Amino acid sequence: MPLRDVCGIGPAMIVLIHNSLIVFVQNFDCHNHSIFSDGLLRPRDLVALAKSSGCDAVALTDHDNTGGLEEAENAAADMHIRFIRGVELSVTWPGRAASVATADTNPITIHVVGLGIDPNEA
Repeated sequence: MPLRDVCGIGPAMIVLIHNSLIVFVQNFDCHNHSIFSDGLLRPRDLVALAKSSGCDAVALTDHDNTGGLEEAENAAADMHIRFIRGVELSVTWPGRAASVATADTNPITIHVVGLGIDPNEA
């Protein structure tokens, strides 16, 4: 897998604002899952992979779970890579109303990624 696919290298850029400090970061990955949801790596190993792949910043966005954030954040501090707290929320609602032509009554689920979250408020 090319590095640009792992870290978003290229013209894309994110701005991290922390304690009134603005940091422009080009090499980042803002959507990752660990063993706390459906990922294969422990949070610290995911951060290590991002660091070894050349990322300047990484987010952990496990499905409906913030249990791995502390481990990932501590690993990021040890490895000198910026860390973004995140979560991927599953949102489900009933199917379309009967007035819609397809009259689909199956539930609809989407996933919404939240970044820069406070895990104590999640």
